[in-house]
Amino acid sequence: MASRNRGAPIPTPIESLEQYQELLENTSQTRLIIIDCYLEWCGPTLAMSTFWDKLWTSMEKCAARLELYSLCIDSADFDESLKKKISAAAMGEGIRTEAQGCKPFFVFLRFGS
Repeated sequence: MASRNRGAPIPTPIESLEQYQELLENTSQTRLIIIDCYLEWCGPTLAMSTFWDKLWTSMEKCAARLELYSLCIDSADFDESLKKKISAAAMGEGIRTEAQGCKPFFVFLRFGS
């Protein structure tokens, strides 16, 4: 019988451009990286924990296949250079903190892009 994971981990916050570069260069080579770009006040962001938990517990060897990260895009100390890198990874969609509203915004990275 396939092994199942118990409960999703809390997504790891991305706090620096260096941390993002490390994800891009190393972790994304072996796992799918999902970055939840959120606004602190956004209710749907809070509801995502149920989704992550369901995904994590239903997918075989989930911990070996993906990693969850979060990025608060309306934080006062949000790094502009990190914003540019994440926007580029979003294939031109860009991160629009002023116009994003309360819509979920995810970036998926694999094999460095």
